Amino acid sequence: MSEAVSSTHVDSLISDIREIRAILGNVWAQLPLVRAGSAKLRRDGLCQTAEVAMGTRTPFAACEFAVGAQMIGEELYLVRDHAEAPLPLGRLVQLRSAPSSAQFTTYFYNRTDGEKACMVSYQYGPESEVHDNAASLRADFGGLVIE
Repeated sequence: MSEAVSSTHVDSLISDIREIRAILGNVWAQLPLVRAGSAKLRRDGLCQTAEVAMGTRTPFAACEFAVGAQMIGEELYLVRDHAEAPLPLGRLVQLRSAPSSAQFTTYFYNRTDGEKACMVSYQYGPESEVHDNAASLRADFGGLVIE
């Protein structure tokens, strides 16, 4: 694609992001990204421990969340305390071992290259991409993982 077309696409995407931010406000601050841990049933309901994946250092702080449905251990979710159904992120967002400068970082699905799915991190420059098996993502997300 030409530089002019690329610039037009970037400008359009930035405009879309600004519009979404205006609509959603600070809703994301109310839904932290967590990695699910152990759960226990209490008299007042289900309580699950999860690591809140925020900040640049690990280990992440563990918090307890009252939830209506149990989260699968080690999987990533958006959740808030007293959530009836935490939102699973599947494998489109992953916590992985990071480059040598940190223990964990977040990787996001970017594209599919043949049989490989490219996951990117926005925290590291030259070591920002890792590759995963695209078939494993298709099992969870079907047509969202584009050839």
